[in-house]
Amino acid sequence: MRLQSLLALGFAVKASSLFVLLPLYIYPGPPDTPVWQPLYDAIAAYPTVQWQIIVNPNSGPGNNACPGTANVAADIYYQAAIAKLNGYANVVTLGYVDVAYGDIPVATIEANVDIYASWAACPGVDVSIDGIFFDDFVNQTSGAVTTAFANTISTYAIDKLPSAVTPIVFNPGSVIPAENQPAAFFTHASTVVDFENYASEYSTPGTMNTLLTTEGAGSLAKSAILIHDAPTTLDPTPWIHAMIANGVQAAYISQDPSWNAINGTLLNQIAAAITTG
Repeated sequence: MRLQSLLALGFAVKASSLFVLLPLYIYPGPPDTPVWQPLYDAIAAYPTVQWQIIVNPNSGPGNNACPGTANVAADIYYQAAIAKLNGYANVVTLGYVDVAYGDIPVATIEANVDIYASWAACPGVDVSIDGIFFDDFVNQTSGAVTTAFANTISTYAIDKLPSAVTPIVFNPGSVIPAENQPAAFFTHASTVVDFENYASEYSTPGTMNTLLTTEGAGSLAKSAILIHDAPTTLDPTPWIHAMIANGVQAAYISQDPSWNAINGTLLNQIAAAITTG
């Protein structure tokens, strides 16, 4: 674990308690035409804004001890791009792991965590991962995903990526009904994504009120809101300021439907809103 990431996760320097939780599901490209450059620029321009970046090279880590893709086992472009992220003091990197609503065996989930952990030993480059983003979590504690399941995979990831604070994110993508024991999810994760949806489905204060009434007042402090398909005319500032005012922990807004594009202008607007919020 990098000291700078610990400082970032602990919010040693911050403009707001809200941080950016950004699914980065796009190939970085070569250094001479870096697709991730708008992200680098926004991170550098707003050093007091905290960024948790979810890297996902191959619908997970792939099968190699260094970052690679389906086409390239050890991809030097991916390695260089992740290393650049790791060079920023206000960035924490998370590895993407799908749990498929409980249909993927625990052993497979843990094997993916192991691969991310092994990246710390990748020679000649710092591609270490700080935490894990568990995607496709269900929003109930019955069925395949139980409290014990949540505890098992969270504890395993923390053991494999040891640090003072290892970020663990569960993504059910929707609000957790009160009868499904939301506290059980929040207990075993540092962040829970309880809204991942179209911009047309988000409203202020409606979404906030839904989260408050179903999950409780304390949930927002560990809640993340991910909004996609935002209109090109959207000014994210009012939404970001409302999230900050309500104590939401993390957010991201994208014009893309599947987190496969980066809009530098929107990134800077989000970061600026956090700074002024």
